[in-house]
Amino acid sequence: NHVIISRGATPLSRGVTASDVKPAYAQLTPEAYRHAITKFKQALTTPERPTGEPVFIYDRTPGELENFRSSDSFILPHDLNQKGWDTLHISGSASIA
Repeated sequence: NHVIISRGATPLSRGVTASDVKPAYAQLTPEAYRHAITKFKQALTTPERPTGEPVFIYDRTPGELENFRSSDSFILPHDLNQKGWDTLHISGSASIA
């Protein structure tokens, strides 16, 4: 990663705050600024639609505080259960524990 700053400035050195360092785009010429914008103009591609069954059920019940339904006997598809786990615990943030 490269950090572009104003000439002669040291980022966040003693006595220098983030607001003292001018952003890199403030140093660009109008032509370079246009080029920097057009460089990121291309839209990101969207992923393909899933073809299999969903592994997690998302709960869209209005007013429900828990987004994911959890179970102590959640059945994981065989191709996703290479370790042979009997139980899958899902936390409120949907991380696997």
